[in-house]
Amino acid sequence: MSRTLATTYPVLSAMLLLSAACGDRHDWDECEASVAPECDISQVECVSVYSEHVACVRGAEAEPPEVELLSETELISRLSGDRSVSASDRCLSVVGLEYLERSRSWRAGAQDGPTAAYSLVEEKVLVSDPDDSRAILRAVAIAHIDAEVGGLMNVVQEASTLDEGFARRSRLLGEAIFIGDAAWWKIEPMSDGDFHEFIAENIYFGDEIADLMWLARERSAGLGLLLSYFDFYGAQFVLEQWQEGPLEPLATGPGGLRSADIILNRPPSGSETSFSAIPSVPGYSTVWSSSLGSLAVHAHLTRADPPAEEETFTLDSERIVTLAEITSGDQATCLYDAANDAVAVVWEVVVDDLQSLPYPLDYSGLATVKRSLRPDRVLIVAAEDLEVRDQIFAEIE
Repeated sequence: MSRTLATTYPVLSAMLLLSAACGDRHDWDECEASVAPECDISQVECVSVYSEHVACVRGAEAEPPEVELLSETELISRLSGDRSVSASDRCLSVVGLEYLERSRSWRAGAQDGPTAAYSLVEEKVLVSDPDDSRAILRAVAIAHIDAEVGGLMNVVQEASTLDEGFARRSRLLGEAIFIGDAAWWKIEPMSDGDFHEFIAENIYFGDEIADLMWLARERSAGLGLLLSYFDFYGAQFVLEQWQEGPLEPLATGPGGLRSADIILNRPPSGSETSFSAIPSVPGYSTVWSSSLGSLAVHAHLTRADPPAEEETFTLDSERIVTLAEITSGDQATCLYDAANDAVAVVWEVVVDDLQSLPYPLDYSGLATVKRSLRPDRVLIVAAEDLEVRDQIFAEIE
């Protein structure tokens, strides 16, 4: 069985969040001989082999999921969702985040068609290519987590901010990616210690994270697509935790998990940042007000001043790490004028020191946006109606 990192990645949810819990634990001695399946997933007994192998690597017992085989066209159709554009989508678009994907699942890292997915709606693993065992193992790992919490749809409402939701998704879809890959790499019996050493030498998500940095530069790449690649930050986060001992359940303490925590591989840091009052804009009402987090801020600032082509993606990776380290918090407010069908956004990013922010802040790349710089924050105003934008900007400036 070939082991290369170019194998097709499975379809993963771009809209839903996962949450972990501790079930009955597997003793590694019982799992030492378990190896990556080579059987036909269309056979019922093979589904049990896949499920048991994932359970061994993850360390938690689980029932085999339901599996359905279908064509690639049918798989894409089953996972496609509503593509209408809401006021919320337009608010993201006006600050350069282009939320255009609204599907129940999305593939991460794959440029060709999807081969396996877990449908959160149907609660089953969907497979279009029975030979892609890596994709199937990842999908089975998602199925195990879904069953463990009694339905992932219930977890969606728990995040207090958009950023916390993005971080939860990355942490736990990242777990599914990592567990699926670890299960795929285990092709011979080995002790617990040897397995940890083997995984440390063979699993790395740097290439996928580089893909995310590239997508962050592309204005046409929607936030949903960025999130599907941000899952690989979560996979790296889980890999590093796994090397230190058993995986901990998703932390839901005060402050919650943030995307900055995933980027920096740290426990939930919380935020008690104070933000400026939002000016009153005649005809406009608030649709939502929430933190978007370090991933969204990085994409926005990168697209506001597109890097030169010769700048490497390593520099982008260093920028997002610095951003995560120095950002205290952010708050974006989406405003909507129903009478004129127009949106506007006021977004405030608070940092320890503006001089340390590793972006030009010239805003040469986003015509809909104006920014005001303070010693410890960036105030961003964007609107579809540029006169409204200028009116709001004049009030905060």
